[in-house]
Amino acid sequence: MIDEVFLALRQMREVRSASAFSRDFLGMESNYYRSLKRRTSGPSPIAVLRCAAKLRQRGEVFLDSTIPIAVKHRADLLAMAERCIEDLLTTVDAQL
Repeated sequence: MIDEVFLALRQMREVRSASAFSRDFLGMESNYYRSLKRRTSGPSPIAVLRCAAKLRQRGEVFLDSTIPIAVKHRADLLAMAERCIEDLLTTVDAQL
């Protein structure tokens, strides 16, 4: 899921690199996302939560826009935020 978010954000030009994604969207050290590739476990719950919050925040920037591309951008960002929350809840539920 985090990989999908990263790739979508790169395509949307919201982030330029894995380092920027780690810092700006996951709220972690710049090498965090790259280190996930070497691990068998997924991202930490706090990183997923921070990502959801940042995606929602970025989506709200376009809240009042009626320009079609901005409306789509907002919808995509908010949908990714919801997927992060759903993934987080599924992970927590599985651990209970």
